[in-house]
Amino acid sequence: MAALHYIVLEGAAAEIAPVAMLGAKQRIHPDALPLFAGKRIRIYAHADEAGRMGAQQWTAQLAPLGCHVDAVDFSGLRKADGSPISDLNDCILIHPEDAGELEGILP
Repeated sequence: MAALHYIVLEGAAAEIAPVAMLGAKQRIHPDALPLFAGKRIRIYAHADEAGRMGAQQWTAQLAPLGCHVDAVDFSGLRKADGSPISDLNDCILIHPEDAGELEGILP
């Protein structure tokens, strides 16, 4: 839902379709894979080992379909209270000093 929020704010709802993978161990269903063929995909995985592994797994599924895949790394970013940002949802609470790091993470 955070991705959709940012997409709407950017005025890009007609061009971008967010997809949620609820759990890093989930795989993209084989029936859904053809729907991604040739698309640009940006993965907003959690900033932990499971999130990185999930992003690698999804990239491996999508790359053979001619997709351009990249992933956002939230490591090192902080919320306003100083605690680490772990996912896109946390970005609404980003520390002002880290806010510039968010430029360009939305296509």
